[in-house]
Amino acid sequence: IIERAVPQLAVQGHPDVRFDPLKMNWLGSLSSYENDAFMLAVNVTNPVKTIADLKSSTTLIRLGAMGPGITNLTFAILSKQLLGLNVDVAGGYSGAAPIFAAMRRGDVDGQVIGLGSLKGSQRSLWENRQVRPLVQFARRTRLPELADVPTGRELLTNTKDLALLEFAEQPFFMALPFVAPPGVPADRLKVLREAFMAMTKDAAYRAAAEKASLEVSPIDSAAIEKLLSLSAATPKDVITHYNEITGSLQR
Repeated sequence: IIERAVPQLAVQGHPDVRFDPLKMNWLGSLSSYENDAFMLAVNVTNPVKTIADLKSSTTLIRLGAMGPGITNLTFAILSKQLLGLNVDVAGGYSGAAPIFAAMRRGDVDGQVIGLGSLKGSQRSLWENRQVRPLVQFARRTRLPELADVPTGRELLTNTKDLALLEFAEQPFFMALPFVAPPGVPADRLKVLREAFMAMTKDAAYRAAAEKASLEVSPIDSAAIEKLLSLSAATPKDVITHYNEITGSLQR
C-alpha cells in the first residue's frame, strides 16, 4: 500500500519520483472516497456560518495545516488561492490532533480534514456538532450527509480553475491503493488482483474496517489506471499552476 498522492507526484514532475505510475501493476484500492468528503471545517463558535461569509473582505479565519505536500495544507492553500476564500494558513503542525488542540485553544479556527478521519479520531466533536463544515472537497456531488454544504467544484466557473481542482482531487478517488511492481508474471498478477477484490467483499474484513471507521468503497485495477490516465491527461499549464500555488514540489 502507498500514500494516495504518490503516483500523482510523478505526473507533477517531482524530481524524487523515479517511476511511471502507469507501468506499475495496480491491484485495486480499498476506498474510492464514495462515502467520505474532505471538509474545510471550523469551530462551531466561529462567527463564520457559510462559505459566503468567507468571501467577505471583513471576515478572516485561520486554518491550521501540516507541511508542504500534505493534503490538508494543499487544500487550505487552494481554498485561499483558487476559491478566493478569506483564510490565513498556519502550517507546520505535525498532524490533525495537534490542530484540533490548537482549535480548542483558539490559536486557529479550523482545518481541512476528512469526515471519516474526524469521526474516527474526534467522533464526539462531530456527534456533538462542535465543528461546522463550510465546503467539501474530493466530491463530484455533495455527500448526502453534507447535503447543505457546497462542493469546491460548485464554487468555480473558470474552466482551468475547475481542471486544477479536479487534478488536486483525483488521488482521493483511489484513496487506499495497493500496488505490485512491474514485471510480475501475468498469471500471478491475475491471482493477486482477484484475491484483492475478493478480500474487500469478505465479511470479516468489512466488519474490521467498520470498527476502524475505514471508508469501504473498493475499486479494481482498471479503475485506478483510468484515474491515473485522467491525471496524466491534465494540461501541462494547469499542472504547472497547481505546483506553483501549492508548493507541491518543495522538498
